Amino acid sequence: MASSHSFTPYFCAAVLWSVAGAFQFGYHISALNQLQAVITCRETPFRTNGYSLPSCIPMSDAVFGQITAIFTLGGFLGSTVAGSAMGRYGRKGALKLSAALLAVGSAIFAASASVAGMLIARLLVGAGSGIAICTVPIYLTEVAPLAIRGNIGVLNQLFVTMGLLCTQLLGFTIGSPATWRYVLVFSSALAVAQLVTSAFIFDTPAWLVSQGREAEAAKASARLWGHSPIRTHSTSDRDAEREGEDEEESLLASTSTAPTSVTPMTLFGVVKSIELRSAVLIVVLSQFIQQGSGINAVMFYSTDILSRTLPNSAAYVSLIIAAFNCLMTFPPVFLVERIGRRAILLGSITGAFVSCTLLAYGLNTGIIWLSSVAIITFVGSFAVGLGPIPYLLLSELVPFHAVAPLSSLALTFNWTTNFIIGVAFLPLRNYLAGPDGESQGSIFYIFSAILLVAGALLAKLYRG
Repeated sequence: MASSHSFTPYFCAAVLWSVAGAFQFGYHISALNQLQAVITCRETPFRTNGYSLPSCIPMSDAVFGQITAIFTLGGFLGSTVAGSAMGRYGRKGALKLSAALLAVGSAIFAASASVAGMLIARLLVGAGSGIAICTVPIYLTEVAPLAIRGNIGVLNQLFVTMGLLCTQLLGFTIGSPATWRYVLVFSSALAVAQLVTSAFIFDTPAWLVSQGREAEAAKASARLWGHSPIRTHSTSDRDAEREGEDEEESLLASTSTAPTSVTPMTLFGVVKSIELRSAVLIVVLSQFIQQGSGINAVMFYSTDILSRTLPNSAAYVSLIIAAFNCLMTFPPVFLVERIGRRAILLGSITGAFVSCTLLAYGLNTGIIWLSSVAIITFVGSFAVGLGPIPYLLLSELVPFHAVAPLSSLALTFNWTTNFIIGVAFLPLRNYLAGPDGESQGSIFYIFSAILLVAGALLAKLYRG
């Protein structure tokens, strides 16, 4: 008899299929960072040969900023519809929709000869990424055996960081006027591959049962775990008893299986539910802290500061940071079930708070080595907890019928916070720096305050 934490090669394939969406999300967050100088004709003059695409497209930094920022708008829109897509088309269907948007958007960008084409492409890519980052954590939770649910769930953030790292590597290797478009071609090809291979992937047993498709759910369970804990009309009570009641309850719990009589909740229903209020606050607050920690602002400063500390390696600073971020996401894969979500998350917030405070002090006092150390410890602190744990909480704190709308709500809040910080960061930094610009680090005291206050509130609400 298989144990409750058993799984099959098909399970591994299904997990890898789903995390392609998380990889794409990370990939497109930084897809344009290494390519800005090439795309905008800063490094090489505009040229084209006959019917071929131009080597670059002349544009100002402000216009390029709009192309970069519209990704966030697309992510916001994708997150708002992700819950409905998951409920109507299933977790697999939502991921297929995400892959389709990513395939089309990346292809349009790769073939763009104008700013307008790039704006449309980034909007589509953002929408696909928004759906993916809502759906992947839920898919992973619902296919993972209970005993390793946390370990599998952390793979979402691990593949996000792998996507970030992959973009950096490709930017160095093929980020030239003649080859930069292949960075987008790679993303489109990966999305197409995910669409094609979806024919061999089952939806989650939990969603199939919620749709009254018990026979398909039983087949999916057998493929994922080597046997099925789901009772169908063809399964006798005696056969079910031989599977073991403890094992059945464990696996059913691991998929959050809901009876077909439970009507899926709406977004408004989740918000107004008194029973779910505490869980909703915890999930939304954790998503707010993830972005409110200032992670994107720290990454913005990292290249400038570490380039001064490592002048001979300035060109590789962003790559080093991306590699370190990815490396530090591995420990929670192995520790999350041993230490627990709460301990890892609160430890991560504490480390980020201390690092952010030291970064502010180092920047204001001109102590470059202190700022450099603070950046490294901040990235490490974020990667071990604030990166992966908020996504784990999405599908673990509420019943099955509330998971999809809560995911949309939480990730919409995440994208909104990200957008507000992105718009306000530079003007607020310049204002707080003073007329002489000597207090460049003061803005990081705001992020420290957010981590302290919001972290204390989260510690009070979330008891594990």
